[in-house]
Parts: sequence; C-alpha cells; structure tokens
Amino acid sequence: MRSGWDYLLADVERRMRTLGNLLAALCVAWMAIVGILMLDQLTPRILQNHRDPAIMKQVKDCRGPSYARKFRCAQTILLTGERVGAFEVLLRVIAVIALPTIAWLVWRFVMRRVRHTLWETMVVPRLRAHDLISRL
Repeated sequence: MRSGWDYLLADVERRMRTLGNLLAALCVAWMAIVGILMLDQLTPRILQNHRDPAIMKQVKDCRGPSYARKFRCAQTILLTGERVGAFEVLLRVIAVIALPTIAWLVWRFVMRRVRHTLWETMVVPRLRAHDLISRL
C-alpha cells in the first residue's frame, strides 16, 4: 500500500521531469531561432577571405621599397580580415550554443540537488523508522 510520501515523491519527480522537458524544448527552440537569425546576419564582409576581389585589390595596392615591407603589408591585411571574420562567427556560435548549454547544466545540478534532498528528507527517515537500514 502506497503512503502519502510515495505520492508526493512521484508528483515531485513528475513535475521536475516536465520542467526538464520544457527547458529542453526551450533550448532547442533558442538554438533554432537564434541560430537562423545569427547566420542570416552574416554579411559578405565578415566572411571575406584571401580570394575575395576586395581583399586581393588591397593586397595588390601594398607598396614599399622592399619585398619584406610589401609582404608585411599583405600579411597584415589578410590576417586582420581572417581574425575579424573568425571572431564574429565564433561569437555567434557561442551565443547560440553556450547559453542553452549553461542553462541545461544548471538545471541538471538543480535536479541532482533536489533528488538528493528528497531522498535525505523523505526516504531515509522512513527506512530508519522501519529499521530497514542501520546507518545512512
């Protein structure tokens, strides 16, 4: 025969599972909606690479008395463009993936803590009362 505590534990577990499913759905929706919006905002300027005509023109315009100076000019143009583009894309990926991941990890920590607290406050005293365990 089930007692009131059993129903209470089952109810708390069911509610926590429902909240976890809701959080999972919100995380997936966030990644889908924000991911599409972030990718949509990527401009050709951000995604420029060394084969882009505008970058090639800048590299050709590098002047200098020596080859080393021309090389440094070209290298600066290429590396700066690649760093800016890579940094923009990385920030967008972090905004899309990291926030839901952090929310999910915090939820898992809370779930583990609540389960432990429920076990310690409801189950263990009942087991001790019935002398089913000697020490916990």
